[in-house]
Amino acid sequence: MALLRFAAIFSCLAAVPLACGNPSEGGGAGGGAAGTLVAGSAGALTAGSGGNAGTASGGEAAGGSSGSVGEAGAGGEAGVSSSCPFGSAPVTRLSVSNEQILAPSATPIKLRGWNWGQWGSEQPKDAEDNAAQGATIVRIPLRWWGFYDNEDSSADPITRVDSRSDDSPGHIEPHHLHVLDQMIHDAACQGLWIDLFLDSNCGQASVTGDTAAYCGTVAGGAAANFANDPQTTEKFAQVWEFLVARYQDQPFIGMYELLPEPHLGCTSTPCVHWDAAPNFYKPLIQRVRAIDVSTPIIVGPDGGYEIKQIATAFIPGVPGLIYTGDFLDGASGHPEYVKYATDFRTQNHAPVFIQQLGSRKDDPDPNTRATTILEAMNAADLGWAWWTYRETKSATGNGFAPYWEASAPPWQEDASWLKLITDQFR
Repeated sequence: MALLRFAAIFSCLAAVPLACGNPSEGGGAGGGAAGTLVAGSAGALTAGSGGNAGTASGGEAAGGSSGSVGEAGAGGEAGVSSSCPFGSAPVTRLSVSNEQILAPSATPIKLRGWNWGQWGSEQPKDAEDNAAQGATIVRIPLRWWGFYDNEDSSADPITRVDSRSDDSPGHIEPHHLHVLDQMIHDAACQGLWIDLFLDSNCGQASVTGDTAAYCGTVAGGAAANFANDPQTTEKFAQVWEFLVARYQDQPFIGMYELLPEPHLGCTSTPCVHWDAAPNFYKPLIQRVRAIDVSTPIIVGPDGGYEIKQIATAFIPGVPGLIYTGDFLDGASGHPEYVKYATDFRTQNHAPVFIQQLGSRKDDPDPNTRATTILEAMNAADLGWAWWTYRETKSATGNGFAPYWEASAPPWQEDASWLKLITDQFR
């Protein structure tokens, strides 16, 4: 399984901030200085104490030879598993100017790419392959406080999807933090901008994921979420403060996505409190901005990022925001909905990036449907990330992704679906 990739870098360095440098270089025999991704007393993802620097082929054990996947130095940890051509990139950020998202050169940038949406599914060459396909962005998850994959709250805290661990640094289970570090490292090494999103099925009051049995209850017996549980809401803000501080010197952090697909004002049908999402975002934006004043922040409307309600997400007077909505499932069959995004962009002089765009291979006439919505996005000059690059637990491969596995490897590839999507990157 994909998580086995990270077994060699299991030990916890969660409390140590990141440093900027070449992530393919670590410390020497005395214990590594930090690479870009993870600073630490042992050099973390680069080379361990007692080992030489990690290289393109892995960390080298004292007196031994390098490993093809990055073997641990004696008493230390594994080297990174791939070369890092952008490892010495300066710490620059995207920026926002009226309707445009700008590259560090202050020129408009076309952000098109992939979701690495299913936790633990990223593979060692994915970032390199994505860059070669023409992608410029990947959307990377951390899932915190949620009922995922029908997991019980008593499931193994290391292997389950939910990363919440209240007593750990940043309230994040340490192994999950290492996996996140590795994904960010891999993307940044290939010059891919990163949309880092912190998902919470419990917190967002997910229609399907907010269950009292897993999420807990508040007074009156309702399932707990960020609209009714201030103590956990505060912990969520602390998670964001931890992550922003951790990655503030990490190149290619493109944007922070504070809470995807909120349903905070939509606990009934139809939604009646469309102001619930912006009211939740406002104080959280202030907490992030107290640490990082420049990295763009992405927000969207309630109703699970309902694109037709994108206008309700607008937060006036707050600079540096990017707005979004979903084009998944039903919405992906409605290219006319693109106008909601473009009208909002024009009326509010604010940029829009569609962080989840996807249709399924078992939709009617799937190739035409996918091509039509992709071409509509590009014609409107909207950036997007396809949901998703890999899918696990997919018996037939008829979902969104060009790569899938049933219950275990090997991964299967749908080359024609992959080409259909990547042809729209350029």
